Amino acid sequence: MAKQLKISTAGLKMLMNIEGVRGEVYRDSSGIPTVGVGHVLTQSERSSGKIYLTNGDVVDFRSGMNHAEIMNLMLDDVSRFEDAVERSVKVSLEQYQFDALVSFAFNIGEPAFEKSTLLKLLNKGAYEQVPAQIRRWNKTTIGGRKVVVKGLENRRDAEVSMWEGQNPSGNIDGQEQRPDEYTTTADGETLPVWNGSGDLVPIGSVIQHEQENANTSTPNDEMTEFLRWREDRANSKPTAQSKILGAVGAMIASALLARYGLDLPPGTVEDVLTWIVIGGGSLIAYFRKFKTIKPKLS
Repeated sequence: MAKQLKISTAGLKMLMNIEGVRGEVYRDSSGIPTVGVGHVLTQSERSSGKIYLTNGDVVDFRSGMNHAEIMNLMLDDVSRFEDAVERSVKVSLEQYQFDALVSFAFNIGEPAFEKSTLLKLLNKGAYEQVPAQIRRWNKTTIGGRKVVVKGLENRRDAEVSMWEGQNPSGNIDGQEQRPDEYTTTADGETLPVWNGSGDLVPIGSVIQHEQENANTSTPNDEMTEFLRWREDRANSKPTAQSKILGAVGAMIASALLARYGLDLPPGTVEDVLTWIVIGGGSLIAYFRKFKTIKPKLS
C-alpha cells in the first residue's frame, strides 16, 4: 500500500460490536472456545489457562479477564491482521477500507485472506468487486455441508458498509448497539457483552471437553483450520534433523576451505565453522517453522 495504516477507533469499535466482549470463556457459533474480543483459544492456551502476548505479558483468563487485559489481548490479536493486510494488499486503501479488511481477515484468518479471490481482485484494482467477495464468506461447515449463518451475514453486511464508507462510526446498522448482557470479571468489574450468541462456560469444562474428545474432534470450518495452522507454527521447533543438516554444512565448508587453501589466522577457521553451524541451523529452522507448515483451506 502507498501509506502504512493501522486500524482506527471506529474499526476497533465495529470489531468489538461484531465479535462481542467477554471476560469469561464461551463457545462461539461454531462451538470453538473463545474469550475477550473474538480470541479463539489454542489447545495450549486452553490447557494452561494462559495467553502469552507478543510484548511478553501473560494473561491468565481462568478466573476471568478485566477490561485492560481484554483490550491488550484484542490489540495484540489485531496487530497480526493489520500486518497481514499491510503485507498483502498492493494497492492504496482509504482508512475505512483498511478497517473493513482487518475485520474480514480477523474472522477468516491470515492464510485464507492471503489466498482469497478478494485479495487477487483487489490487487488488480477491482475495488468495486470487494463487497461481493466479502459477502461470499457467510457460511460454516456443519455435518459436512456448508450452511449459511445469520451472524456471519450480519458481519459481512457491517464490513461491506465500512468498506463503502457508509459506517464511519463503527456502529452496527448505523446505531449504537446496546449490550445483550453484562459479565463480571474476576476483580468485580462489569463489562458489556454484545452479540451474546455463545454460552459462557467455565474453563474447567472446556479442558475436560478437549481431553474427552482429543481423539474424536475434527475441524468443522475454515477458522478451525486456521487455528491448527497457527498452533502448529507456534509449537514448531528445530529438530535433530536441523542440527544434522547444520553439521553437514559445516563439514562441506571445512572441505572447501581445505581444498582452496584459504590462509586464515589461527582460531579463525573454528570461528567461521561455528557461525556456519549457527547460521545454517537457524536458517533451516526458520524455513521449517515458517515456510513448510501451510494450511489446507477450501
